Amino acid sequence: LLAIPTAIIGTFIIINWLGFTLNTFSLLGLALAIGVVVDDAIIMLENIVRYGQMGLDKVNAAYKGSREITFAVIATTLALVAIFIPISFMPGIEGRFFLEFAVTISIAVSLSSLEALTLAPMRCSQFLRVGERATAFGRGFDQFMLKLKDIYSGLLNKALERRGLVLLLSLLLFAGSALVFKKLETQFVPPQDRGMVSVMFLAPDGKSMQYTDEKIKEFEKIAMAHPAVQRVFVAIGGFGAGGQGNRGNGIVILKDRKDRAQSQPEVVDDLRAQLDENIKGMKVFIRDRWGTNLGGRRGNPVEYTISGPDPEKQKELFDVMKTQMEDSGLFVGVRSDDARGLPEVQITPNREKAIRSGVEVSEIADVINATFGGVVATNYTQGSRRFPVFVQLQEKDRQRVEDISPILVRNNRGELLPLAQVVDVNSTTSPQYVYREDRIRGVRVDSSLVTGVTEGKAISKVEEIAANVLPEKYFIRFSETPREKLLETVIIMLLGLIIAYMVLASQFNSFLDPWVVFLAIPFGLIGSGIALWLGGQTLNIYSVIGILLTMGIVKKNSILLVEFTNQLRDKGTPLRDAIMEACPIRLRPILMTTVSTLAAALPPALALGPGAETRIPMALTVIGGVLLSALFTLFVVPCVYSLVAPERRKILLED
Repeated sequence: LLAIPTAIIGTFIIINWLGFTLNTFSLLGLALAIGVVVDDAIIMLENIVRYGQMGLDKVNAAYKGSREITFAVIATTLALVAIFIPISFMPGIEGRFFLEFAVTISIAVSLSSLEALTLAPMRCSQFLRVGERATAFGRGFDQFMLKLKDIYSGLLNKALERRGLVLLLSLLLFAGSALVFKKLETQFVPPQDRGMVSVMFLAPDGKSMQYTDEKIKEFEKIAMAHPAVQRVFVAIGGFGAGGQGNRGNGIVILKDRKDRAQSQPEVVDDLRAQLDENIKGMKVFIRDRWGTNLGGRRGNPVEYTISGPDPEKQKELFDVMKTQMEDSGLFVGVRSDDARGLPEVQITPNREKAIRSGVEVSEIADVINATFGGVVATNYTQGSRRFPVFVQLQEKDRQRVEDISPILVRNNRGELLPLAQVVDVNSTTSPQYVYREDRIRGVRVDSSLVTGVTEGKAISKVEEIAANVLPEKYFIRFSETPREKLLETVIIMLLGLIIAYMVLASQFNSFLDPWVVFLAIPFGLIGSGIALWLGGQTLNIYSVIGILLTMGIVKKNSILLVEFTNQLRDKGTPLRDAIMEACPIRLRPILMTTVSTLAAALPPALALGPGAETRIPMALTVIGGVLLSALFTLFVVPCVYSLVAPERRKILLED
């Protein structure tokens, strides 16, 4: 157990030196590392104790036991760290977060390995009690392990006699696991009850800030009347509203989870229902804030762009898609920021009339600018200070289209003419901005989801609607879907496996042994998928990182079996005898490390409180993957090793 404080304290020192902070990801890495950092010490201590029980004194037992296991400890550590190296190159804000997670675990595991190779043998040489156990519990446990070892030896012998059947069943199990992963819903991050709800307000175009403020006060009254709401913050024109008076953004702060009866999604549903009934003349979009930092470009669960040659057609297609999305029962708050247009008055000089009247176009522009926009006519000086004098029409005289007619403009003969004689006046609307993606105009669409609907299911529905609605030359493009982000993580996972393979190949001096070691990984994936399915979780970024960690952990058992079998074969032990001797001997440390890992992952799996939704899928993947992999590794790895080992021996003899 001394490996835990040694590794954790050392990790704190190093991550502080690296400039990391104590956040969700670094602390989660430390929590999951607790079960891993003791693995090397367990393996080392168990082997030393085994030699002590064989009759060696504590010094010789520590020397011989540590020397025999050194290779396995180094190999398991390097293989685990290699899995996390590619995370350093993960792009975006996700890469920044998971970099701290990966580095924290890598540092903790490396320090625990160093402790197991140095301090653990030293302590054993001084304080280890060799010989028979002193307590009845210890002796009873040893007897239990001996019986378990005998049972395992008998089962392993039968498995080696029926290697083909074992491998066939393994392949069928792995193929069947694909059905489990197909049943898992996909999303980037799971919904979290963080006690904050994001709100966006959108009044009709052209409405004043006073109008928007009155409507928002109605919302504040409704929100503060809800028993779960603690306070409300709102900014008109701010918080990303672009300074527009008809827009606003706000945050609803909920009470602590223990002080409210409803979960955050339930509160959101209540507020949406009340707003639909009580606030007219303003659109209010409410969404959980769990996806704000790690969602799409604007933090919404679903974001996509409708692109095509005709901007007006794009708007029509959006209206059709919006209707079908809302009718599906999966989406809520579907909106676009296509900026249908603010009402405006366009004053266009009529050049033919202006020429006949002798009025310059520049004179028309100056008059309009002065009367409606205002100009600095002169400066007023008082003492040492100078004040500009700004001249324009009074506000009451520039509110209507009719106010343009009385304005006079001077022609080149010095005559004053009504402005209406030389200009065309049209009331119309125009977009506030034009959005383009890859130089193609488009309409950006985003939406929140009904409680319980995952991003993967929603995106599939949008794709289905688009396939039926969009004509030729029109298409949609998602900002960043869970599939794309999970695909990035899968690529990183494959890179980690490649690096781990190169490390193990150099360690074992063999191209075949790493493949035998990697046999533990498919069963880890199967166990992780089953655990997620049984736990009602989704395939998200946290569960994928948990799978990544599982891939690093489960290889340890295979390395122990393969490496010790190689040692016996290098001493001249026949293949079958080496397997039957090495595997039962390594049964005990494998079970001990498995139990320690499961014990460390159990508290996060039962996590409560804010942010627990992120820890549960990661812990479940570790529990399911480690448990199932440990069970199958004990039989499948020896069977496959017995098939490829003769080839390995042939290669070594040729060398």
